[in-house]
Amino acid sequence: MRVSRLTPCTWLLGFVVILAGPAARAGTIWTVSLDTSQLATNYSGPFALDFELVGSNGNTVTLSNFSFGIGGNAGPGTAFATGGASGDLGSSVSLNDSVNFFSDFNQQFIPGKTLTFTMDSTVVPPSSGGSPDNFSMVIFSSYDPVNGYNPLTGAGGTPIPTTDPTGNDTFFNFSINGPGATAVDSFPSASGDVSIMVTPTSVVAEPSSGVIAILGVLCTVSALGWRHKCAQRRGPANL
Repeated sequence: MRVSRLTPCTWLLGFVVILAGPAARAGTIWTVSLDTSQLATNYSGPFALDFELVGSNGNTVTLSNFSFGIGGNAGPGTAFATGGASGDLGSSVSLNDSVNFFSDFNQQFIPGKTLTFTMDSTVVPPSSGGSPDNFSMVIFSSYDPVNGYNPLTGAGGTPIPTTDPTGNDTFFNFSINGPGATAVDSFPSASGDVSIMVTPTSVVAEPSSGVIAILGVLCTVSALGWRHKCAQRRGPANL
């Protein structure tokens, strides 16, 4: 009978490789939730979401699972995308900076009680001496759904003021600085009537050295047990 030559140690080493594999695709997933119940009451429509990705480190940010709450919806205006941006609020939106240093996506939406969506981003760090990629979101009032917002001229929408200390009125600002060094700063509206929560829901990261060390010990113990078991099967005459 042919016996497999894959020892338990081999299987454990394979498990280490499987764990290490996702490290090259390291990324983080966040759930973004905003209270938009006062938008139509306190600000002038139409309204729009605007997403911008600035940088050149080869990151991709994907936005999906949009929910606009009761009475809310994507559109009715079409989407406007520049650079490496594409998609639609009715399905998903993607921004990539592998080719274009600046990407912008904006589209009209009808606010309901709560706006939620999932933000999935790679976390490729900058090269030595380089700058992190930056991803941000603005909500426009007085938006032009026919021509959209033009990021080159600034025409087409008025940002709702937020507590963003940079003065850019972003609701969140995401500095992509590599695994373990990437975080999201979120800001409510300046008047406090639009709150926001950004919650990490999933992290794909490189296995820690401790995990690899434990697997190494298990591999050694497993190998010794395998040899002992094989020796017992062969019997004293074959030792």
